[in-house]
Amino acid sequence: MLFMTLTTIGAVVILAVSCIPLEKQWNKDVPGTCLPPKTVYSVAYVQSAFTIVIDLCLTSAPVIILWDVKIKRGRKTLICGLMSLGLVATVSNALRNCYQGGLTAPDMPYAITNVAIVLILEVGTGVIAACIPACVPAFRCRQKAEPVANSYRDKKISVIRGGRWDEGSGNWSLGNAMSDSIALCGVKSPGRVVTKVTAC
Repeated sequence: MLFMTLTTIGAVVILAVSCIPLEKQWNKDVPGTCLPPKTVYSVAYVQSAFTIVIDLCLTSAPVIILWDVKIKRGRKTLICGLMSLGLVATVSNALRNCYQGGLTAPDMPYAITNVAIVLILEVGTGVIAACIPACVPAFRCRQKAEPVANSYRDKKISVIRGGRWDEGSGNWSLGNAMSDSIALCGVKSPGRVVTKVTAC
């Protein structure tokens, strides 16, 4: 990671001072000098190559690490799939090389628009891929609970089906509405949660 950081900083510095004064990058009428286009291309391609290699290594690492880990196949596939989203950043990086010609175009700020768009896509997908493992608990499905009436609303539905409420026992009975009578015990008033289901 340190190597990648230093490489990127070096590329940014070289491209930033590719023209002296800096204004000459977008205003060719200003007197000054600029690096040859070949040098600018070389710096951009080298930095991109390093990034692609490191992205591929980081994306494939979870697959290699989890290959022999004894966890459910579905979970293993999910983890590897989420981590492979980093490949989108890798593809974006490779696509950026197709637009590197704008770095030496006469109207450079306009010509590098596509480079900027692809760069934003690359960085954004990289950040998302890095944050997804920490967000997995938020997407876990809730365990299926036993179907139990839990509010006064459920009691009203039962009334429509022909049940009855016994004020003395505090139970709700479906009576003849079902072949097997069921009492929902523990319901005392509207809004109180039913915690137990017993047969009458």
